[in-house]
Amino acid sequence: MTNGTNPHVHHTVLVAAFEGWNDAGNASSDAVRSIINSYDAHTVATIDSDDFYDLQLTRPCMCTATGRQRIVWPQTTFYETDMSDSLTLILALGPEPNLHWMDYCHSFLRIAEDADVDQLYLLSSMFEDTPHTRPLPLSIDDGADLSVDSQTYSGPVGIPTVLNMVAAQNDIESHSAWVSVPQYVGDGDCPQGSMTLVTALWKALGVTHWKDGDQLRQKAQEWVKQTSEVVKNHEVLSQHIALLEQEYDDKARKDMLAEAGGDVADEAEQFLQSLDEKSQQHHANHDKKGKQDSSESPSTSPSQ
Repeated sequence: MTNGTNPHVHHTVLVAAFEGWNDAGNASSDAVRSIINSYDAHTVATIDSDDFYDLQLTRPCMCTATGRQRIVWPQTTFYETDMSDSLTLILALGPEPNLHWMDYCHSFLRIAEDADVDQLYLLSSMFEDTPHTRPLPLSIDDGADLSVDSQTYSGPVGIPTVLNMVAAQNDIESHSAWVSVPQYVGDGDCPQGSMTLVTALWKALGVTHWKDGDQLRQKAQEWVKQTSEVVKNHEVLSQHIALLEQEYDDKARKDMLAEAGGDVADEAEQFLQSLDEKSQQHHANHDKKGKQDSSESPSTSPSQ
């Protein structure tokens, strides 16, 4: 992600999340939904269900509004809000489409072009073995980097990945952010994941003060506390989380050494190597002494 936008030039940024396979713990959709609600964003466009949704897989819902029942069909809805004189946000939210993904991507990007969007940010979340007691891992990618060297994953993808690549191929600046949600928490909401994504987005856009930040932060803290209360009485799960914490901390230490680089990293490596050599020498001396002791027997005097 880029580090902020030029405050002297007006920018229009599109931020999107899709419910479904790319939305573990509802973290990404709730992140976009929280911005829509905090800034009273208004609807500016939709991509309807007729061409892109299998209604047996993504079913319409019955809801009650103003005393009347109505059917809500699956669709992608685009909202708009002015963050400041220099920044307008377009926020897209809806279920992941089931059909005709390339046509969907082109419809999506036409709406972005009509709104003079400068940048596209796609927020997603996935389940992973990571402890809820540590900051949730966040992966940020530049959609324009389609080189072989940038590929770190092989396997199934969702609509955010396809949309990100189509945007890049059409010279639209695009970015994606994935937050990892603890797999053991199940299908419930994960406010900690939403908080991680929103914080990363505002940092990228250079937004230092944002509405309802304390409220979202408090929800995330309460979620961590409640999750800890639930798991503390499950011995096996508690042991699993303790192992994840150890792995997380070990990786964090290694990353810190790697970032230090140069002489500091070399010195640390030499120090660790010297400890290993001392340990190996200690064990070798111990084994040698044991062999000597076993080969010696008590002396006996000759019979008189």
